[in-house]
Amino acid sequence: MNKIDVFLFDLGRVLVELDGPPLKQAWVAEVMSDEESWRRWGGSSLVKAFESGEISPSDFCSGLVQEQNLTISPEAFKQAFVQWPKAVYPGVERMLQSLKADYTLAFYSNTSELHVPRLMSDMGLGQYFDYGFASCEIGHFKPDESGFHHIIRQLEVPAERFLFIDDNLANVQAAQQVGMNAEQAEGFEAVAAVVNRWR
Repeated sequence: MNKIDVFLFDLGRVLVELDGPPLKQAWVAEVMSDEESWRRWGGSSLVKAFESGEISPSDFCSGLVQEQNLTISPEAFKQAFVQWPKAVYPGVERMLQSLKADYTLAFYSNTSELHVPRLMSDMGLGQYFDYGFASCEIGHFKPDESGFHHIIRQLEVPAERFLFIDDNLANVQAAQQVGMNAEQAEGFEAVAAVVNRWR
């Protein structure tokens, strides 16, 4: 097992609990599983454009309601979307604080301008990270490998000295392709188990 210098975390479903899947059953006429909700979200070009910082919140919300044939208004969707990150998982802050003395801490998250202030300020996560890579701010979107190359260049740390933790297997595989150590984990207990193996 490589000695690492940088813990690189995803946020949603890794450090932060989300309020269910992104597209809610109540917003569509047909029956939709959680897996289908995530598949539709991940396959939307509007989600990628918004979380890459290319379109405005209003264009995203109105466009997504139309694209996904949602039964709610763009404004109602926006209000629910802002509240989608529910809370930091219990135990996360203690874990990050314990890592901070010995490692560089960073996050890489597909996220939007509607969520960064909530995650970093309202939820208090900003105080723990040495570096933050929000897709909407850096213009790179997981699982594109370009985002991982960007982070390696910014930190000037060899890829093999990173450990990246994400709940999405495609993102983990992309990090591995550029030479990072990477593991899939969802929820605090699974994430903490990975961290403890590597620290």
